[in-house]
Amino acid sequence: MRDITFEEDRLLEKVAETPREQKPSFDWAGALGDNRFEVPKVRIDDGAGDRDFEIAEVAEVIGEALTDLLISREEEDIYTDKNRELVVESTRSVADRLVERTTDDDDNDTGGLTYEELYRLIEKVLVEKDAYDVAKSLVFSRSNERGGKVGDRPAPKPRAPSPQPDVSAPRTKPSAGCDSPINPTWHFFRMNSRVCFSIL
Repeated sequence: MRDITFEEDRLLEKVAETPREQKPSFDWAGALGDNRFEVPKVRIDDGAGDRDFEIAEVAEVIGEALTDLLISREEEDIYTDKNRELVVESTRSVADRLVERTTDDDDNDTGGLTYEELYRLIEKVLVEKDAYDVAKSLVFSRSNERGGKVGDRPAPKPRAPSPQPDVSAPRTKPSAGCDSPINPTWHFFRMNSRVCFSIL
């Protein structure tokens, strides 16, 4: 995958804001075929309650993000062998991570998973596969579902004005230290001509 330019970024956001029913749909879950990868029994919290999780959902999520990306680039060939392979292999990696997560998390007896945790896992897998632009498409899609914009954050509180020195008072040695507030937000940056993400 290549880098996303600023104009492509704008077009991708516009596509992500378009209702799903107004865009072409493809059977990305069907692309898995018999590859229903071994995953532990997982319950996912979708906001309305918890339910059984199926790995095919991951294929649909990745496939829809890829579809949005290609639509924004006005590409007509979307459900190709190459694109299906990307979806299948990325889904396989997510399945492997879920297995590792269950093995490492001895305290998680219920096998619970939230949508936020699932999407962060998918984004991480896509970045590791150099599919930065697909990962970014997923970020736009998720931001739109939450009703916000990518990079939205509360306005920072104004800092109190620094006290003016009293010239009449005797001088004292300034104390060491610094004030360095950290505002959590989405950070998009380029590294080696690639778009990377860090979700803090």
